[in-house]
Amino acid sequence: MGCPCLADALTRVRHAGAVSEEPGNFEDAAQAALAQARIDAEAARVSGSSYGIALALTQAGHALLTLGQPTEGLADFNESLRFIDLLRADGQHEQMRLLSVASLSLAPPDQQLGDLDTLEAWARVGRAGAIAALGDPVAALAAIAEARPWVRGWRRRHLRKALDMVSDHVARESGTIKDALGAATRAAVDTNLAPDQRKKAQYERLHLLAESGENVDAVRAALQLLQEYDTDRAFCAHVRQVLGAALAGLGQEADATTTLQEAFEGFVVTHDEVAIVAAAPGLASRLSETGNDSAAIDVLTHGLAGAKSLRRAGDTQVTPAVEIDLLTSLATAFDGADETAAAIDTFARAIALADESHDVIRGADARHGEAIVRIRIGGTDDSIEALSLLDSARSAYGTAQLSSRVAGCNHEAGALLARMKSVTAATTRYQAAIQDYLVLQGLPTAEGTDGAGGLVDSLGDAQRNLVLLQQLNEGLITEVPADAFGSGGHRMHFAAPQ
Repeated sequence: MGCPCLADALTRVRHAGAVSEEPGNFEDAAQAALAQARIDAEAARVSGSSYGIALALTQAGHALLTLGQPTEGLADFNESLRFIDLLRADGQHEQMRLLSVASLSLAPPDQQLGDLDTLEAWARVGRAGAIAALGDPVAALAAIAEARPWVRGWRRRHLRKALDMVSDHVARESGTIKDALGAATRAAVDTNLAPDQRKKAQYERLHLLAESGENVDAVRAALQLLQEYDTDRAFCAHVRQVLGAALAGLGQEADATTTLQEAFEGFVVTHDEVAIVAAAPGLASRLSETGNDSAAIDVLTHGLAGAKSLRRAGDTQVTPAVEIDLLTSLATAFDGADETAAAIDTFARAIALADESHDVIRGADARHGEAIVRIRIGGTDDSIEALSLLDSARSAYGTAQLSSRVAGCNHEAGALLARMKSVTAATTRYQAAIQDYLVLQGLPTAEGTDGAGGLVDSLGDAQRNLVLLQQLNEGLITEVPADAFGSGGHRMHFAAPQ
């Protein structure tokens, strides 16, 4: 794609250095201008006019930018600048132009005796725009710096504005958040931009405000956009998604959840499958945390359907990993809603897809999840199956050197075995978990904080339960506290000792 900001600023060529101020889509005019420029370039070659060739190449380059062909446009701009350099080295063109301007007996200068400085300014602005459109921010910034001296002065203010827009485009695409926010803010109020480009800039500004933590301003901007574009349901859904994030940043959790649900409903109604897949996991997690597992199930079901549809359509961004994560989250939500059969079936689907795609870690996560469901069900058969699943998950985590998850599996198995009265086996698992936690505790950054309880709580719980097992084994106690040997659940969150 071309650089839309430059396409809006340089829409219709009249002569070197003078451009229309009218914004809009001029693709038909650009096609015609390109065809005419090619004819003019050939005629100039036949007549031997280097200036005419450079002028035609520059016109062609800008037409190509408008048509979204920056590679071809860059080639024309580079060739134009080569001819301009030749003209400067020769010096005769400038002498003839100045003589024509000063002499009353000669005709005024025409397009074959135009101002080299203006033409070079025009070519360099186009070159910067082409490089920016090709996505090379370092080279684009260098090209902008090279063009900047050529756009000084009142007569070249339109070219200067065009170059500023190229600079803003680079900032919005790859600059710092501060630079991008400044550029998006300027574009958002630029009435010379085409309506769709201004709308895009307004949304970018909103997103950057939220990303930079300016949540109050983000909320204000979002509400203004919802009012301005209230008939565009798809756009408003995306605005509400950012609004929800900003509200969460302000600590208004209930309002944030409601707004994010409204955004998700908008994605569903407008069939925005990409947005559905992206938004589903976060919203479902938020809903589950507030105890609304049924709503989380509905969200994840939509997300899973969207992921399957996009994968069938060949969307390479939606990998099997995305679908596995959605299945695992959906199964966890089913478990939270006490739909154990659905949870086990969905975990089994996640395991099958993970094995098919050779995703060992996600397969282990799903096996751990199914084990937790079976532990909740209870009964000998489900408990034995849960131990098998935990051992399989632990082995995979160990191969991947995910020590905290190995410890979590040992911890969970120890708790289950203790409840099954297998004291010796439970003791072995708790000792292994404690050893893993102690190793993790000595690391600079504790890897063992996967669960919400954190490493300290997990270690404390395991040590406490190991003491209870030793007391049982030695006959010092016959009953254990009701909160002993607790499960860590899907998040491997083991409660701190009381």
